[in-house]
Amino acid sequence: MIMVRTEEGPLALETPVTAPGERAALLPGASEEQFGQVVRAHKGAGAGRLDVTVVLEGARGSVRIVDIVPRVRASGSPLTGAYFAPTTAGEVGTVALSADMDAPRPGFSAGGGSKAYFRQKQIDLARGEQTTVVMSFTARQASYAFDLQVTVSADGKAQTLTLAPQDGGLFRVTGLPRKPQRYARVYVRSAGAWVVATGPQRCKALRQLDPSC
Repeated sequence: MIMVRTEEGPLALETPVTAPGERAALLPGASEEQFGQVVRAHKGAGAGRLDVTVVLEGARGSVRIVDIVPRVRASGSPLTGAYFAPTTAGEVGTVALSADMDAPRPGFSAGGGSKAYFRQKQIDLARGEQTTVVMSFTARQASYAFDLQVTVSADGKAQTLTLAPQDGGLFRVTGLPRKPQRYARVYVRSAGAWVVATGPQRCKALRQLDPSC
């Protein structure tokens, strides 16, 4: 593995951003790292879906990726502390693997199908060869913090490696509340800052989650 990147998308936090020092990360000119620190401090998660891009590289001889399995480290109710609406609808790139985190034993399927991907196919890498894997994790019923357990076969021996975000934390995805109005605060992007949405602006931001808003 040489790179793990979490793609941008709607975010939900466990608790609202209230401390003055943290609110500075929402203002114009704040760096992505400052914003990321606030998101991590409030256990932020992809809202409904989390997309992750991983670049894998063969480090020695011939390496085979036998399996990749999400390992849930913690779970709880859907997060309702804050919601950060995506700045644009955007386009979702081609997702090679997808996992339903609400499943009793989450695993990957390919192209939206129901068959387990790694029961049909493995990923082979020669020394120095790279491949990019795009993974999508969805949640509806709860929030999940997880890492990935990667089973690798090399030189006739199998070993399991742990794959996690490059900041050393866990991947996080959360289901949406049944009533999106439950979010304590809703933030939208305006003039380079994240601002609290109120009234019609708040309803507009939540409409993609609840058309009846």
